[in-house]
Parts: sequence; structure tokens; C-alpha cells
Amino acid sequence: MSKFLPVKFKIYNGPRIILPPGLNVSNSVKFKFKSLETIFNYNKIREEISNRIATCGFNFNGSIDYTNPYYMSEISEWKIVKSIYQKIFKFKRNLMALILNWQIRKCIKNIKNTNDPATLEAPVKPVYVIDFKNRNSFVFEASTIKKTFDNRIFISDYMFPLPSDPVNILTHQTFNLGQLISIIKQCKQHGISSWLFESLINVGYDIELFISRHKPELRVKAIETFFSKSAIEIQDTVLDFFDLKAEDLRLPYAYTRAFTEAYDTTPEMPIVRRFIRIVKDYYIASELNSPKLLIKLTKEVNSFYISLYDIFK
Repeated sequence: MSKFLPVKFKIYNGPRIILPPGLNVSNSVKFKFKSLETIFNYNKIREEISNRIATCGFNFNGSIDYTNPYYMSEISEWKIVKSIYQKIFKFKRNLMALILNWQIRKCIKNIKNTNDPATLEAPVKPVYVIDFKNRNSFVFEASTIKKTFDNRIFISDYMFPLPSDPVNILTHQTFNLGQLISIIKQCKQHGISSWLFESLINVGYDIELFISRHKPELRVKAIETFFSKSAIEIQDTVLDFFDLKAEDLRLPYAYTRAFTEAYDTTPEMPIVRRFIRIVKDYYIASELNSPKLLIKLTKEVNSFYISLYDIFK
């Protein structure tokens, strides 16, 4: 014979919503109010009241008698209960807004720096970062905070993006969601915006989602950043590309050597700068996987190698 465990009822000992003192209502309304006092979501309270109104007017034949005095009385009392809860939640919402503003003002008063860490001067377009946990704040120039975002999101190694979360450059702590929203909002109020800011807004300030959706753009940005370095820093990459194409096009060794020497001695030469731009565009076209751009760049590469015969003859 199977044994059934007895059902155990656990008494609720958590917080409750209290009927405002001094409110003169009937005992029936008080009972109805008390039946919902453990629900702390106003939408759920409204839904529960609607269900109870429907239940009290239900007849066994499946209809509702809207003229029944009992049903009318129940509707009236539940409307009173709903009105009381509506006022309580409205008061709570307004009170929380006041408390939040008070906490923000308190944090701003306890500011940890007066000068921007980059400009070493008082910010002309100040952006405040509130740290509720430590009850203090920091202030930055809007352009500095924007650069901080760019440096973290667009950081790369060689031509590979390595994006990371923006941090407070004074504490090295990652900005939380509230701080991200506040920072971007303040920057926009100062007239400072960017593709990065607008994209973060569109993905709900979710850094991981932003990185996932914008991998091609981040890759292109990493390529542009790499080729913005000095000609000497990118020399190996550019000359490797040059040698590969020179071999494919059967460029005589004398011209290959002449271009390499020009790169080594006078990298500011127009022919060298032109080829660096071609290599950068070729990498971007390959990343975008654009046949039209690749065909255009292939023609430009061939034209470049032909021009070497006239330049180094």
C-alpha cells in the first residue's frame, strides 16, 4: 500500500501592503483589501480583482446577472479596493522618484574629482558618473568619456577586434547598465553623439549583443586602425602583400627591389602611400566579401604594378 505524504502548509511571514490608517471603509472592503496585501505588482492586483468580480457574478447556468444586488455591491467594493491600491502604488512611485533624486544629489555632492583626468581641467561639458554602491560620483569631460568608450570597444590587435566593456578610467570598474544609460544621455545633451552610442541605444545598452551584431563593422574598424599606424609599423604586412601580388603578376625582380628600397628609405613617397591605401582597401573589401569592391581593387592593383615600370624605369 502506497503511502502519501501529508500536505504541509507554510504560513506567509513576508512583507504586506497595509491599508492606509484613518481610511474609513467597511469591514467587507477591508477584508477584500487584505486578501491582496501580499501582491506587490499593481498589474497583477488589477488582474486578480477582475477575476474575483467575474467569479462573484457567475451563475450555474454559465451566465452573469448584472442586475443582482449582491453582484452590484461586490463590484462597487472591488472598485473601492482597486482605487485604494492605485493611490498606494502612485504614492510609492512618486516617493521612490524623490528618494532616487535625493540619493543622486547626495552622490554628486560627494564627488571624487574636480578636474577631468585627460584634460586636467574642470570639464566644460561635464558628464557625471554616479556610484550608488559607494555613495559618490566622478566627473569627466564629455569628449573624454566618449574616447573612453571608443578605446575600449574598438581596441584591436593587428587587424583583429578585441572589444571589451567600457570602464571608469579613475577606478577601472566596468560601467553598469544604469551608468551606461546616464553617460550616453548626458553626452547627447551636450551635443556629443556617435555611431557607437546610437548602436548601443538600439540594442538596449547590451555590450555583448552590440559586439555580436556588429562584428563586420568592428573588423573593418580594426583594419582601419592598423593601417593608420606609421608606414614602418605596418611595413611587413604591406610588403608581404606586395611580394605576393608581384609574384602572381611576374613583376621583374629589379622593380620589386626598387619599390622595397623606396619603402625603406622614403615611405612618404606618393607611390608608397598609394599602395598602402590599396592594401587597406583590399583587406576591407575582403572582410565585407563584396565582389564588386574586390573586382575594382583587383583592377587597381594591376594598374599599380603597371605604373611601376614608368616610375622605376
